Amino acid sequence: LLKNLTLDIPLTNGDESMELYPNPVKKSFQVKLNNDYFDNAYIKVYNWEGKLVLNTEFRKTETLFNYSIPVDNLAKGTYLVTIQMGNKVETKKIFIE
Repeated sequence: LLKNLTLDIPLTNGDESMELYPNPVKKSFQVKLNNDYFDNAYIKVYNWEGKLVLNTEFRKTETLFNYSIPVDNLAKGTYLVTIQMGNKVETKKIFIE
């Protein structure tokens, strides 16, 4: 039986191939990707308690790629945004006001 299991997720992997803006967020934010990955990608948004509140899949087709994420249905607060492209995962923090 596992109790109090925590997961240490770095907030970036260092190459900054993912940008989120604006931050803080009001109604939606943009995910800007700049890399040579071309395939399905997944964006997950977690609230500060670790609950998955948004899960979306899209196909990245260009080196520089922008994707809009509406969050007007989410409560104000701090969230973690994770994007997975193949075996690479990046996580960043946003604040919804």
